[in-house]
Amino acid sequence: MVISPTASCWCVCTRPAFYQAAHKEIVEHFPGYNLIYTDGSLSGSKAASAAVLGDEAITLRLPDKSSIFTAEMYALLIAFQHFSK
Repeated sequence: MVISPTASCWCVCTRPAFYQAAHKEIVEHFPGYNLIYTDGSLSGSKAASAAVLGDEAITLRLPDKSSIFTAEMYALLIAFQHFSK
């Protein structure tokens, strides 16, 4: 399945199985690597960041009115600082 980012509902109309298959295909190209997931979130004026490796999650509440870009960058920073041992 090819998804066009210009389609009006490309994300909403795509079934979760597509994303799961795409994730599996990507992960298979990197055997032996640790998977680190990061996320920055914004809800109203509140922001937070997180990084997850296996069953370990590190979270950070950011100052109010932080941007989504700041939240995403802090998530990457958490991952690099905490999991790059």
